[in-house]
Amino acid sequence: VDESQGSYDISYDAWNYLVTGKSALEAPATGGGVEMDYEFVEAEECVHLLSHGE
Repeated sequence: VDESQGSYDISYDAWNYLVTGKSALEAPATGGGVEMDYEFVEAEECVHLLSHGE
């Protein structure tokens, strides 16, 4: 269970970064759903995004 609060909540911080381009600690925002573009890619295309490829 996530016991973090406010801008320390990882899902809120991730949402805030997608919306504002900044951490919730740096530039907190409020709101809800946000329209975004996305695409499905093979897992191998994302390896560079992970620490040590794991």
